[in-house]
Amino acid sequence: MKMMRLLSALLVAGCSLVAGCSSVDLGVRSSRTRAPIVLDDDAVPAPHGVSDTAIVEDDRITLPKTKQNAAWVADLRPGKVIAGDRDTTAPDLAASKNPYGFLRKVVSIRDGDPIVILTERAELPDLLEGDLVFGEGEASIFDDLDDPGELATKTLRPLANEGKSRSKGSGQASIAGQLEAGYGPVVRLSEGTFGLDAEFDAELQIRKWWKIPTGLQKASAKLSLNPRASVIIEIGGNVTAQNEDGGGSLVKTWVGRSIPIPLGGPIPMTLRLRPEVTCSVTLGGELTARGRAYLSGHTAAGFTYQDGDMQPIYERPTLTPGFDFIGVQGKASLAGECAIQAVVSLLAFDAAGLEGKVGPFASLTAEVCAAYGEGGGNGGFTLFEEHGVKVDAEGRLQVPGLGSPSINEPIFGYKPAKSEPRYFIGSSETCRAPQKDSCVGKPNGLYCSELDLGSAYECVNEQIASGQQCVPPQKCKGPIQGSTITCE
Repeated sequence: MKMMRLLSALLVAGCSLVAGCSSVDLGVRSSRTRAPIVLDDDAVPAPHGVSDTAIVEDDRITLPKTKQNAAWVADLRPGKVIAGDRDTTAPDLAASKNPYGFLRKVVSIRDGDPIVILTERAELPDLLEGDLVFGEGEASIFDDLDDPGELATKTLRPLANEGKSRSKGSGQASIAGQLEAGYGPVVRLSEGTFGLDAEFDAELQIRKWWKIPTGLQKASAKLSLNPRASVIIEIGGNVTAQNEDGGGSLVKTWVGRSIPIPLGGPIPMTLRLRPEVTCSVTLGGELTARGRAYLSGHTAAGFTYQDGDMQPIYERPTLTPGFDFIGVQGKASLAGECAIQAVVSLLAFDAAGLEGKVGPFASLTAEVCAAYGEGGGNGGFTLFEEHGVKVDAEGRLQVPGLGSPSINEPIFGYKPAKSEPRYFIGSSETCRAPQKDSCVGKPNGLYCSELDLGSAYECVNEQIASGQQCVPPQKCKGPIQGSTITCE
């Protein structure tokens, strides 16, 4: 797996931390003298005037034929390693054609207007060696590239940048949409956002031997995330001529727009945030229920790497999900769960890595019930919710730069238990079948029967003494005042 995937593996470690691992000190600082960053002889970094105009795709980079772009391309040939910063001019980075930067090897060049550079993926050791440090305000290696002296020496010494390049950022994605089939259940999402504050601290030691990349020698890193989410969920039925009561089943996922969150440092690091809402609903009639699911908290994770050994380290998370009930109309059977999650990926340049998900889930269950036991029957309507934090991360992590055999670290998935049910209508007893009428623990008086809704029974000294009956189809109306049954 490429160097970029080692960085993105931090994200996966962050997802597995909710399994309750003990906290570990995540300090990533080194007290030794750091090696300067030295570009490889075959590396050609792009000035911002070039990277700001680049259209970056999986197998190519396209440039308009300007004087600066043509002069930069003139120095390229197959095998050269090219690298560029993310677009620094776009007011909305998510709409840019170069939101992450690029690190590629040149395959071929098609001269024309535009200029098309066909590429393949490259790794960080192909570009440079030295110590990459994030979180201390170090400047980007792409700063001051217009200075011929810097390019001639191929040695870049990032200096403190007065906090401008602190490796932290924030982003927020909107949640609004609808999940439905041709008919049956409908889930409407509104007034929703998923926000994320992120900070990345790391030190990566990249070395070469006689100009041959030996890969990552030693590394430590920490990614801190502060997620927050809020969205109104409405579950109802889509009534049609083919489905008059709106009942049926629905399992669908709404996928939102990806939002890049730039993180400062010597190379372009980006946290990519994409909201997803997956709902599974079974509806047995006309009913609409609404509520707001939300989440806030903090989580952090990291890793240490040395001599082929990678150890994930964790910081105990504090994630608080919740659900506020807004209202319900109708009575029908309903079982529905929606997981509101953020898919987050850590990227170095434009190299995507393993992804993880973190977010709240909220479930709504409504039922019209008719239960029968030895003592008779009972019926009612209940509506309750359960919520929790849902985290999914699955896959395997390969450590690069070790030759053969390689080392694989398993990454596991984790789904925590739900909260206790919270009832808005009815209770946990509503749909339980009564066993028999009883006077145990009741004061003397007349009580409506739980078995025969048209009758009442009299309690004397916690024993049933006598009974009374309404004229059908009238039923007993409680609580009863006095010694005569009240019917309606």
